[in-house]
Amino acid sequence: MTARPARAARAARAAHAAHAARAAHAARAAHAAHDGRAARASLGPLLVLVCAAACTGGAAPEPGNCVLTIATGVDVSGGVRQQVLDRWNAGHPATRACFRTISPVADEQRGEMMAAAQSGGGAYDVYNLDIQWIPEFAQGGHLAALDGWRHEAVAEVPGAVWRAGAWDGVQYAAPFNTDVPLLFHRADRVRAAPRDWAALMAEVRAHAGAAPTRTGLAGQYAAYEGLVVNAMEAVWAHGGAWAGPEGEVTIDTAEGRAGLDALIQAVRPGSGGGPAAIPPHTLWHTEDDALTEFREGHALFMRNWAYAYEVLSGEERENRVPFAAEPLPWPGVLGGQYLAVSAATDHPAEAQDLVAALTGREAAARLYHCGGFAPARPSAFTATVSCPNRPTPEATASPSAPAQTLSAIAPAGVLEAALRTARPRPPTPYYTQFSRLLQDELHRLLRCHAAGEADCESAAAFARRVTPLLEAALDGKISG
Repeated sequence: MTARPARAARAARAAHAAHAARAAHAARAAHAAHDGRAARASLGPLLVLVCAAACTGGAAPEPGNCVLTIATGVDVSGGVRQQVLDRWNAGHPATRACFRTISPVADEQRGEMMAAAQSGGGAYDVYNLDIQWIPEFAQGGHLAALDGWRHEAVAEVPGAVWRAGAWDGVQYAAPFNTDVPLLFHRADRVRAAPRDWAALMAEVRAHAGAAPTRTGLAGQYAAYEGLVVNAMEAVWAHGGAWAGPEGEVTIDTAEGRAGLDALIQAVRPGSGGGPAAIPPHTLWHTEDDALTEFREGHALFMRNWAYAYEVLSGEERENRVPFAAEPLPWPGVLGGQYLAVSAATDHPAEAQDLVAALTGREAAARLYHCGGFAPARPSAFTATVSCPNRPTPEATASPSAPAQTLSAIAPAGVLEAALRTARPRPPTPYYTQFSRLLQDELHRLLRCHAAGEADCESAAAFARRVTPLLEAALDGKISG
């Protein structure tokens, strides 16, 4: 394997765009095909039908050579996850494990994993689940409770991060890697990071119309999970919440309505016909689109996941937009993937040991330093790790040529601060139904206001109308 240059990092990290809505599915798959790893991963469903050779990274094992199989989405770590698994296989030759890639598209991953779980067969021993799917799989009886005694130093994991793997008081999953959003800004135009939403909008207004900036706050506003995440954070920024810890819908409160109204005002044209902070063309943006908007100099601020730091820092210096990144001034949505043992595995003890190893201190440190993932374990930030696929500038320089431009992972202090304040999405077995309903309703509302229409729903009217709908979704009364 070779080191990931900036172009490869851009393509691999574009797998975050796999959270797109069904309408964006085709475009996202086409983008992923630019990268060899992503293109191979898109063949996951076919390979699943053939044999266990869909393991990611390294040489594929012979069919039947894996005792333990991990169902997973596309590997965006540049092969670092496979390195972590290789270490397990080296020490456990009798219980060799492999990743089986399903799809780069989140909805397809969930659908195939759930179908396999409901079949009652033992196709998978371990599931690599997006954080919001854990309650659904646990409620359905598809996961085995974790043996906590096998896991080292659980106390060091931030409480909210560890509890995100639990359902109904039982721990079912451990964080393989977390993910947190960051606020990026143009370092040559913004002197200091804004302290709250009002300060951010004031900065946007101060730079409105300054070429080539056309977007105040780039983000994820297309009708998919990214919009739900951005809307949750906008409401949290004003002290509200879409739903409470017990599953109750709480958007129709003074704080909830204020956050929703702030988002509405951000998409509406400015006074005197000036540009909106979130202009109309961005209402179809996903993670990769927002990144393009920012790196091409069109955005003053950008909300994006931590992977964007690595992409931006790896740009050739003459093309690089001067940028800085910090935690959001308000709580961000906790993301990431968690490993859970299948209730149907024929090797429960071995699967439990595998999950403990892949989520332990050594694995977390390698995934952070070599793969750029935000770790669930703070000890990973200060660990010493050798990354064979990430050369130093000295190693790439020669007397006749300067060192190559190398991408850098987000600084430990920034990630750790963001992780400490991150919040999970509403824990519910029916999150998919909740999210899809909110995607559709919210996108329709924002499109109306972005067009400057006079008869759009107000924040109060919208909150009042969608509350019973969201309640029905969280009760499982709306199909997903």
